Amino acid sequence: MQRKARLIKQTAAAMAAAFLALARAAGAAPLPESGGYGLPRDVSEYGHHIDWLIKMTMVFVTILFVIMMIWML
Repeated sequence: MQRKARLIKQTAAAMAAAFLALARAAGAAPLPESGGYGLPRDVSEYGHHIDWLIKMTMVFVTILFVIMMIWML
């Protein structure tokens, strides 16, 4: 029984580490329009507000995702 509990803990830790690594890799940072990934540079007066809204939406979606994963487990 201890072996099964240890395996579950190790699997959960591996999944958490993978999730954090993917979340870090998926983070968008403003880059020049010469190429690459990320949000385009702000060309409007309210561009930084839009960027903030996108980031906050991602935070709330991530929180809801984690809550739903915990609930389903």
